[in-house]
Amino acid sequence: MPKQTFFNLPAEKRKKILDVAVKEFAEQGYKGANISRMVLEAGIAKGSFYQYFEDKDDLYLYIITTMIAGKKLAIYEREKGRLEDLSLTGFLRAVSHQIFQDFMENPGLLRIGADLMRLEGEPVYQKIMGCYPKLSESVFMPFIQHEIGQGEISEKVNPRLLNFIFISLGLYLAYDLKTTNAETIHEELVDRMLDDMEYILKNGIYTDKGKSM
Repeated sequence: MPKQTFFNLPAEKRKKILDVAVKEFAEQGYKGANISRMVLEAGIAKGSFYQYFEDKDDLYLYIITTMIAGKKLAIYEREKGRLEDLSLTGFLRAVSHQIFQDFMENPGLLRIGADLMRLEGEPVYQKIMGCYPKLSESVFMPFIQHEIGQGEISEKVNPRLLNFIFISLGLYLAYDLKTTNAETIHEELVDRMLDDMEYILKNGIYTDKGKSM
């Protein structure tokens, strides 16, 4: 995470540094991103960069966990007040569409998220995954527990496991981008993924034959 000296900077200067960093990581990917280019475009000395961040990983981790995951968490928190108005799958759909719209307004963050899936096995990927449960542990929990209490979800369901499955849908979208070499996520893909997930939740995966084995 950034050092306190970064947070002591004027808001406009912090934004400039982060905007430049997002552009660099989006266009070059994590592996190709270069600190020298970033500091030149941001108009700061290279020595100053290391007064703000430990290294490139530190900056990248901040963008992923704050600018991407933090944006998602803000949407979740806002929608939590609609427990009585939305079903769990309705909540999932509303949140997913809002996230999609937000990322369409900042496609650089979307490209960074897609590039993250190409880093599996890299040390920086492990650092980010280490933050992942802590960032998202309670995201869907209020909705899951509410619907269990209403008798709409079985009490036999493991809430933490279901919570994690929902959280992982974002990783699935990034994985789809990676494996299909698509440039961006389309709203139709989001809807198809949500339809498929809703089918699994409501119908399960086993046929009558599978259930009898």
